[in-house]
Amino acid sequence: MARNNSVVLKPITEKQLQQSIVRTLQLLGYTVFETGKTRTKVLCPTCKTRHYATGWQGNTIGISDVYIHNQKWKIPVGLGVELKTEKGAVRTEQKIFADLNVTHICRSLDDVLNVLHTVELVVGNDTTIKKLEEFINNEYRKY
Repeated sequence: MARNNSVVLKPITEKQLQQSIVRTLQLLGYTVFETGKTRTKVLCPTCKTRHYATGWQGNTIGISDVYIHNQKWKIPVGLGVELKTEKGAVRTEQKIFADLNVTHICRSLDDVLNVLHTVELVVGNDTTIKKLEEFINNEYRKY
């Protein structure tokens, strides 16, 4: 559901982009799970090198920033979204997840809404589809 003349959020950081998207989706009635905020390298106690924590210490490298769900969807499914700023680099692991259709790389609220609309058409119901379309076509354009 691509739109012309749409408002595009241009936050300064990925954190701001994520906060804006999470708040908007929650207002629309979606449940949003955030998998991680900041990833920093940790010191390995054995080899004394620094690396990103994985497993019990941290998130799987490349995993989506957020998962979106709606209890009204016909089947239990979560939409994985990796958020990037306009110029944010996509890591190899993130590209692999996107290529496998495990996640979607989105650079704006517009991108997220378009992907979410596609999901709504497949697993949503008339009420959830209508609510999202009304927001996209009416409310969202006001801002």
